Amino acid sequence: MMFTLGGFAPYTVTYIPSPKGIAEEVAVLSDTTHGFKANVEDASLFNPLNQHDLRMLRAMVVEQAPQIFSFAQTVKIHLLQGAMAVHVEKLGLQDLPLELRQCCLFVLGCLLGEPTATDPRERRVLWDVKARPLPPGHFATFSEHDREARFHTDTQYYPNPERFFFLYSYRTAKCGGGQNFFASGSEIINKLVRTKAGLQAFSILSSVDLPFRIPSTFAMGQEPDYTWAPIISALPLVRYREDTLFDGEARFPELPWQTIRDAVAEFHAVAERLATATEALPDDGIVFVNNHEALHARTPFTDQDRHLIRVRLHA
Repeated sequence: MMFTLGGFAPYTVTYIPSPKGIAEEVAVLSDTTHGFKANVEDASLFNPLNQHDLRMLRAMVVEQAPQIFSFAQTVKIHLLQGAMAVHVEKLGLQDLPLELRQCCLFVLGCLLGEPTATDPRERRVLWDVKARPLPPGHFATFSEHDREARFHTDTQYYPNPERFFFLYSYRTAKCGGGQNFFASGSEIINKLVRTKAGLQAFSILSSVDLPFRIPSTFAMGQEPDYTWAPIISALPLVRYREDTLFDGEARFPELPWQTIRDAVAEFHAVAERLATATEALPDDGIVFVNNHEALHARTPFTDQDRHLIRVRLHA
Protein backbone atom coordinates (compact mmCIF):
# COMPACT_ATOMS: atom_id res chain seq x y z
CA MET A 1 0.00 0.00 0.00
CA MET A 2 1.43 3.36 -1.04
CA PHE A 3 1.25 6.60 0.88
CA THR A 4 1.44 10.07 -0.56
CA LEU A 5 2.33 13.42 0.92
CA GLY A 6 0.51 16.28 -0.72
CA GLY A 7 0.30 14.43 -4.07
CA PHE A 8 -2.30 11.92 -5.12
CA ALA A 9 -2.41 8.17 -5.75
CA PRO A 10 -5.67 6.19 -6.03
CA TYR A 11 -6.77 3.75 -3.33
CA THR A 12 -4.34 5.13 -0.76
CA VAL A 13 -4.27 7.23 2.37
CA THR A 14 -3.34 10.68 1.10
CA TYR A 15 -1.57 13.06 3.48
CA ILE A 16 -2.09 16.77 2.91
CA PRO A 17 -0.58 19.72 4.83
CA SER A 18 -2.40 21.32 7.73
CA PRO A 19 -4.50 24.29 6.60
CA LYS A 20 -3.61 27.85 7.58
CA GLY A 21 -5.89 30.48 9.05
CA ILE A 22 -8.88 28.31 9.87
CA ALA A 23 -8.97 29.09 13.59
CA GLU A 24 -9.22 32.82 12.87
CA GLU A 25 -12.34 32.23 10.76
CA VAL A 26 -14.16 29.97 13.23
CA ALA A 27 -15.43 32.80 15.44
CA VAL A 28 -17.28 34.20 12.42
CA LEU A 29 -18.71 30.76 11.72
CA SER A 30 -20.11 30.57 15.22
CA ASP A 31 -22.36 33.52 14.47
CA THR A 32 -23.14 32.23 10.98
CA THR A 33 -24.22 28.77 12.12
CA HIS A 34 -26.21 29.99 15.14
CA GLY A 35 -29.39 30.27 13.11
CA PHE A 36 -29.01 26.74 11.75
CA LYS A 37 -28.89 24.98 15.13
CA ALA A 38 -31.73 22.70 16.10
CA ASN A 39 -31.32 23.77 19.73
CA VAL A 40 -29.44 26.94 20.60
CA GLU A 41 -28.96 25.65 24.16
CA ASP A 42 -27.03 22.60 22.93
CA ALA A 43 -23.91 23.63 21.02
CA SER A 44 -23.46 20.16 19.52
CA LEU A 45 -27.02 19.64 18.27
CA PHE A 46 -26.88 20.36 14.55
CA ASN A 47 -29.49 18.59 12.43
CA PRO A 48 -29.25 18.00 8.66
CA LEU A 49 -30.13 21.09 6.60
CA ASN A 50 -32.64 21.28 3.79
CA GLN A 51 -31.36 22.23 0.33
CA HIS A 52 -32.24 25.90 0.71
CA ASP A 53 -30.43 26.28 4.03
CA LEU A 54 -27.49 24.27 2.76
CA ARG A 55 -27.02 26.62 -0.21
CA MET A 56 -27.41 29.64 2.05
CA LEU A 57 -24.80 28.40 4.53
CA ARG A 58 -22.32 27.56 1.77
CA ALA A 59 -22.70 31.04 0.27
CA MET A 60 -22.04 32.62 3.66
CA VAL A 61 -18.92 30.50 4.18
CA VAL A 62 -17.49 31.38 0.76
CA GLU A 63 -17.73 35.05 1.70
CA GLN A 64 -16.87 34.93 5.41
CA ALA A 65 -14.44 31.98 5.70
CA PRO A 66 -12.49 31.56 2.44
CA GLN A 67 -9.70 29.50 4.04
CA ILE A 68 -12.17 26.92 5.34
CA PHE A 69 -13.92 26.82 1.97
CA SER A 70 -10.60 26.33 0.14
CA PHE A 71 -9.54 23.55 2.52
CA ALA A 72 -12.86 21.71 2.06
CA GLN A 73 -12.51 21.93 -1.73
CA THR A 74 -9.00 20.47 -1.58
CA VAL A 75 -10.19 17.51 0.50
CA LYS A 76 -13.19 16.94 -1.76
CA ILE A 77 -11.06 16.89 -4.90
CA HIS A 78 -8.78 14.21 -3.42
CA LEU A 79 -11.76 12.07 -2.41
CA LEU A 80 -13.55 12.45 -5.73
CA GLN A 81 -10.38 11.52 -7.59
CA GLY A 82 -10.20 8.21 -5.76
CA ALA A 83 -8.27 8.63 -2.50
CA MET A 84 -9.72 6.17 0.01
CA ALA A 85 -8.79 8.52 2.88
CA VAL A 86 -7.33 11.99 3.36
CA HIS A 87 -5.31 12.53 6.55
CA VAL A 88 -4.51 15.93 8.07
CA GLU A 89 -2.19 15.98 11.07
CA LYS A 90 -3.57 19.21 12.58
CA LEU A 91 -6.72 21.10 11.65
CA GLY A 92 -5.55 24.13 13.64
CA LEU A 93 -8.38 24.22 16.20
CA GLN A 94 -6.45 22.93 19.22
CA ASP A 95 -6.66 26.23 21.14
CA LEU A 96 -10.40 26.68 20.60
CA PRO A 97 -13.20 25.54 22.93
CA LEU A 98 -15.20 22.47 21.93
CA GLU A 99 -18.26 24.52 20.91
CA LEU A 100 -16.31 26.45 18.26
CA ARG A 101 -14.70 23.28 16.96
CA GLN A 102 -18.15 21.73 16.59
CA CYS A 103 -19.27 24.70 14.49
CA CYS A 104 -16.27 24.26 12.22
CA LEU A 105 -16.87 20.51 11.80
CA PHE A 106 -20.52 21.07 10.92
CA VAL A 107 -19.54 23.64 8.30
CA LEU A 108 -16.89 21.33 6.84
CA GLY A 109 -19.51 18.63 6.45
CA CYS A 110 -21.86 21.04 4.68
CA LEU A 111 -19.10 22.10 2.29
CA LEU A 112 -18.13 18.51 1.45
CA GLY A 113 -21.66 17.24 0.87
CA GLU A 114 -24.97 16.75 2.67
CA PRO A 115 -24.46 15.75 6.32
CA THR A 116 -26.86 13.11 7.60
CA ALA A 117 -28.46 12.38 10.95
CA THR A 118 -26.57 9.70 12.84
CA ASP A 119 -29.43 8.75 15.17
CA PRO A 120 -33.17 8.71 14.39
CA ARG A 121 -34.29 10.50 17.56
CA GLU A 122 -32.24 13.67 18.04
CA ARG A 123 -30.95 13.47 14.46
CA ARG A 124 -27.46 14.62 15.37
CA VAL A 125 -25.00 15.38 12.58
CA LEU A 126 -22.08 15.52 15.05
CA TRP A 127 -21.67 12.13 16.73
CA ASP A 128 -19.40 11.58 19.73
CA VAL A 129 -17.21 8.51 19.28
CA LYS A 130 -16.39 7.58 22.86
CA ALA A 131 -16.85 4.70 25.25
CA ARG A 132 -20.02 4.99 27.33
CA PRO A 133 -22.11 2.89 29.76
CA LEU A 134 -24.54 0.65 27.89
CA PRO A 135 -27.75 -1.00 29.15
CA PRO A 136 -28.17 -4.80 29.21
CA GLY A 137 -29.18 -6.26 25.87
CA HIS A 138 -27.97 -3.21 23.95
CA PHE A 139 -26.61 -4.17 20.50
CA ALA A 140 -23.69 -1.75 20.55
CA THR A 141 -21.97 -0.09 17.66
CA PHE A 142 -18.20 0.53 17.52
CA SER A 143 -18.53 4.21 18.41
CA GLU A 144 -20.00 3.28 21.81
CA HIS A 145 -17.33 0.95 23.23
CA ASP A 146 -13.56 0.59 23.73
CA ARG A 147 -13.08 -2.85 22.21
CA GLU A 148 -11.51 -3.72 18.88
CA ALA A 149 -13.39 -2.52 15.82
CA ARG A 150 -12.61 -5.02 13.07
CA PHE A 151 -12.65 -3.99 9.43
CA HIS A 152 -15.96 -2.46 8.42
CA THR A 153 -17.66 0.27 6.43
CA ASP A 154 -20.00 2.77 8.08
CA THR A 155 -23.80 2.41 7.89
CA GLN A 156 -23.59 -0.89 6.07
CA TYR A 157 -26.87 -1.57 7.92
CA TYR A 158 -28.76 1.16 5.96
CA PRO A 159 -30.00 0.81 2.36
CA ASN A 160 -27.97 3.82 1.18
CA PRO A 161 -24.69 4.17 3.10
CA GLU A 162 -23.15 7.65 3.03
CA ARG A 163 -20.35 8.11 0.51
CA PHE A 164 -18.00 9.98 2.88
CA PHE A 165 -17.44 10.46 6.58
CA PHE A 166 -14.77 12.12 8.67
CA LEU A 167 -13.35 11.68 12.15
CA TYR A 168 -11.94 14.57 14.16
CA SER A 169 -9.83 13.84 17.23
CA TYR A 170 -10.77 16.06 20.16
CA ARG A 171 -8.69 13.87 22.48
CA THR A 172 -6.68 10.89 21.30
CA ALA A 173 -6.22 7.82 23.52
CA LYS A 174 -3.16 8.26 25.73
CA CYS A 175 -2.86 4.50 26.36
CA GLY A 176 -1.40 3.71 22.94
CA GLY A 177 -4.63 2.09 21.70
CA GLY A 178 -7.43 3.37 19.52
CA GLN A 179 -5.25 3.36 16.40
CA ASN A 180 -6.84 3.34 12.96
CA PHE A 181 -5.97 1.46 9.79
CA PHE A 182 -7.52 1.04 6.35
CA ALA A 183 -7.80 -1.26 3.35
CA SER A 184 -8.96 -0.48 -0.18
CA GLY A 185 -12.10 -2.27 -1.31
CA SER A 186 -10.95 -2.09 -4.92
CA GLU A 187 -7.63 -3.70 -4.11
CA ILE A 188 -9.28 -6.37 -1.97
CA ILE A 189 -11.53 -7.36 -4.88
CA ASN A 190 -8.60 -7.22 -7.30
CA LYS A 191 -6.64 -9.68 -5.16
CA LEU A 192 -9.67 -11.79 -4.30
CA VAL A 193 -10.49 -12.78 -7.88
CA ARG A 194 -6.95 -14.01 -8.59
CA THR A 195 -7.35 -17.27 -6.63
CA LYS A 196 -9.89 -20.07 -6.83
CA ALA A 197 -11.01 -19.63 -3.21
CA GLY A 198 -11.14 -15.88 -3.64
CA LEU A 199 -13.19 -16.13 -6.82
CA GLN A 200 -15.69 -18.37 -5.03
CA ALA A 201 -15.87 -15.84 -2.19
CA PHE A 202 -16.41 -13.01 -4.68
CA SER A 203 -19.24 -14.93 -6.32
CA ILE A 204 -21.05 -15.39 -2.99
CA LEU A 205 -20.43 -11.89 -1.62
CA SER A 206 -21.51 -10.15 -4.81
CA SER A 207 -24.67 -12.19 -5.51
CA VAL A 208 -26.29 -13.06 -2.16
CA ASP A 209 -28.32 -10.49 -0.22
CA LEU A 210 -27.28 -10.67 3.42
CA PRO A 211 -28.92 -9.29 6.59
CA PHE A 212 -27.09 -6.47 8.40
CA ARG A 213 -28.56 -5.64 11.79
CA ILE A 214 -29.09 -1.99 12.70
CA PRO A 215 -27.42 -1.25 16.09
CA SER A 216 -29.81 -0.41 18.93
CA THR A 217 -28.83 3.29 19.08
CA PHE A 218 -29.69 3.79 15.40
CA ALA A 219 -32.80 1.58 15.19
CA MET A 220 -36.28 3.08 15.19
CA GLY A 221 -37.86 0.41 17.41
CA GLN A 222 -36.96 -2.08 20.12
CA GLU A 223 -37.09 -5.19 17.94
CA PRO A 224 -34.05 -6.17 15.83
CA ASP A 225 -34.17 -4.61 12.37
CA TYR A 226 -32.11 -5.59 9.32
CA THR A 227 -31.11 -4.26 5.92
CA TRP A 228 -30.57 -6.85 3.17
CA ALA A 229 -27.80 -6.29 0.62
CA PRO A 230 -24.70 -7.99 -0.83
CA ILE A 231 -21.25 -7.16 0.52
CA ILE A 232 -19.90 -6.31 -2.95
CA SER A 233 -22.00 -4.30 -5.44
CA ALA A 234 -21.81 -1.43 -7.90
CA LEU A 235 -22.85 1.19 -5.29
CA PRO A 236 -21.51 1.08 -2.71
CA LEU A 237 -18.58 -1.01 -3.90
CA VAL A 238 -18.31 -2.57 -0.44
CA ARG A 239 -20.57 -2.73 2.61
CA TYR A 240 -19.03 -4.81 5.36
CA ARG A 241 -19.16 -5.52 9.06
CA GLU A 242 -19.03 -8.95 10.65
CA ASP A 243 -20.98 -8.49 13.89
CA THR A 244 -23.99 -6.81 12.29
CA LEU A 245 -24.00 -9.55 9.64
CA PHE A 246 -23.55 -12.63 11.81
CA ASP A 247 -26.14 -11.43 14.32
CA GLY A 248 -28.69 -12.64 11.77
CA GLU A 249 -27.47 -16.23 11.69
CA ALA A 250 -29.89 -17.48 14.34
CA ARG A 251 -32.78 -15.40 13.02
CA PHE A 252 -32.39 -16.46 9.37
CA PRO A 253 -31.23 -20.11 9.50
CA GLU A 254 -32.35 -20.74 5.92
CA LEU A 255 -29.26 -18.92 4.59
CA PRO A 256 -26.11 -20.97 3.74
CA TRP A 257 -24.19 -19.60 6.69
CA GLN A 258 -21.13 -21.85 6.50
CA THR A 259 -20.60 -20.86 2.87
CA ILE A 260 -21.12 -17.20 3.83
CA ARG A 261 -18.67 -17.48 6.73
CA ASP A 262 -16.04 -19.07 4.50
CA ALA A 263 -16.45 -16.28 1.92
CA VAL A 264 -16.27 -13.56 4.59
CA ALA A 265 -13.16 -15.15 6.11
CA GLU A 266 -11.46 -15.13 2.68
CA PHE A 267 -12.44 -11.50 2.13
CA HIS A 268 -11.22 -10.46 5.58
CA ALA A 269 -7.91 -12.29 5.19
CA VAL A 270 -7.19 -10.36 1.99
CA ALA A 271 -8.16 -7.09 3.71
CA GLU A 272 -5.72 -7.79 6.53
CA ARG A 273 -2.90 -8.44 4.06
CA LEU A 274 -3.58 -5.11 2.36
CA ALA A 275 -4.04 -3.11 5.58
CA THR A 276 -2.19 0.14 6.04
CA ALA A 277 0.00 0.62 9.10
CA THR A 278 -1.87 1.40 12.33
CA GLU A 279 -1.79 5.06 13.23
CA ALA A 280 -3.40 7.07 16.02
CA LEU A 281 -5.18 10.23 14.99
CA PRO A 282 -3.47 12.92 17.10
CA ASP A 283 -5.27 15.62 19.05
CA ASP A 284 -6.77 18.06 16.52
CA GLY A 285 -6.10 15.58 13.69
CA ILE A 286 -8.77 14.75 11.13
CA VAL A 287 -9.23 11.99 8.55
CA PHE A 288 -11.76 12.03 5.71
CA VAL A 289 -12.81 8.60 4.38
CA ASN A 290 -14.45 7.32 1.20
CA ASN A 291 -16.99 5.02 2.81
CA HIS A 292 -17.94 3.35 -0.49
CA GLU A 293 -14.34 2.35 -1.15
CA ALA A 294 -12.40 2.05 2.13
CA LEU A 295 -12.68 -0.42 4.98
CA HIS A 296 -11.46 0.93 8.29
CA ALA A 297 -10.64 -0.62 11.65
CA ARG A 298 -9.53 0.39 15.14
CA THR A 299 -7.40 -1.24 17.80
CA PRO A 300 -8.87 -1.54 21.34
CA PHE A 301 -8.11 1.11 23.96
CA THR A 302 -8.37 1.58 27.71
CA ASP A 303 -8.29 5.38 27.98
CA GLN A 304 -11.94 6.23 28.61
CA ASP A 305 -11.32 9.90 27.84
CA ARG A 306 -10.65 9.18 24.15
CA HIS A 307 -13.06 11.40 22.23
CA LEU A 308 -13.52 11.65 18.48
CA ILE A 309 -16.30 13.41 16.59
CA ARG A 310 -17.75 11.86 13.44
CA VAL A 311 -19.73 13.39 10.59
CA ARG A 312 -21.27 11.31 7.78
CA LEU A 313 -22.42 12.81 4.49
CA HIS A 314 -23.86 12.06 1.10
CA ALA A 315 -22.03 13.57 -1.86
